[in-house]
Amino acid sequence: METPGRLTRRSAAAPRPFPATPARRPALTPMQIELMQNLKCRLAPPANGADNGGGPSKENCNPKVSPTLEKLRNTPAVVRTKREVLLKKHSVARERTDSLCVGGGVSIWPEMDAMRLTRYEALQLAVGSVSLALVTYKLFFWLHGQALASLQHYLSVVRGFHEQHEISTIDDADFSTSVLAWHEDYRKLLREISTRFHVSLLDSETNYKLCAMLYVVGIATLLFYLTDSMVAKSKLTPRRIKKWVCLLAVMSVYTCLCLRLLMLAQQLELAIENNVHQLNEEMVELVSRPLRLDAYRDVLSYWRTRAFRRSALYVVGVVPVKDVAYYLQYYSLPVITALLTPPLQLLLALKQQYYDVPS
Repeated sequence: METPGRLTRRSAAAPRPFPATPARRPALTPMQIELMQNLKCRLAPPANGADNGGGPSKENCNPKVSPTLEKLRNTPAVVRTKREVLLKKHSVARERTDSLCVGGGVSIWPEMDAMRLTRYEALQLAVGSVSLALVTYKLFFWLHGQALASLQHYLSVVRGFHEQHEISTIDDADFSTSVLAWHEDYRKLLREISTRFHVSLLDSETNYKLCAMLYVVGIATLLFYLTDSMVAKSKLTPRRIKKWVCLLAVMSVYTCLCLRLLMLAQQLELAIENNVHQLNEEMVELVSRPLRLDAYRDVLSYWRTRAFRRSALYVVGVVPVKDVAYYLQYYSLPVITALLTPPLQLLLALKQQYYDVPS
């Protein structure tokens, strides 16, 4: 046995144990603390149940609410007031959409139903357009009613001129007298027509100048609206629709009446040429008769040059009616197609979008 106080080699080699100390735990993050707290609240028993050793209960574990949200919840009147203010601002912005330059569709608002015209607005727009059309009709006849009546009168006179001035073929004296009478009367009639309808733009009345200027401004505005609807910055609003339709009604009525005036002037020009054609056709019968045709040939040669190469009527004293009718005949179809194609495409797109129900 080992003696006390002596250390064996084995016991001397064993290390001395250190005093026991608690292990160091890593620090928890705020998110981990919050998750642990939520887990404890979920697993905690109710307050009226058994004792949980002083732990948290479900009644004491209320989720945190932000102060701003709590304030909004406690003051519903303030939220309602702010909502009404936002709705008013939205309505004001909708009314001012003409001044905004945005594109990408028919309207800048997602809800197109709120931008369409109601039945009352459509009825009001129809009544306003018809009223403006009637006012334009009365205004046109107040300005150009006498010219229109004069054109109709001279058209009937020129059409019946050749029947009222028959050329006598009894003998040479009567034949020459009738030919010269036809020539003088026809020359006086055309001089009277030229004097009656000769209107210069500078010497015309102030009403004509103002009306012509307003017509040009109206056509330019329609073209501007059309161009603005075709480019990317398109703005189709109820206000723009009302302006477009009212202006289009006024300009359409006035343009149709001007075309009516131009058609009567063109018919008068054709009636003047028709009389010369009838004088030329009678040459076939006169050649076979023993008459001196020198005066007849001279008169016919003069009126061929006068009626076929010169115009009796001019637009504002500058452009002959024949040239206007010629250019309208050849260039009206492309112009009308270019003007009417974009609105028709827009109407078809709106119909397909809002009225055609997919099967």
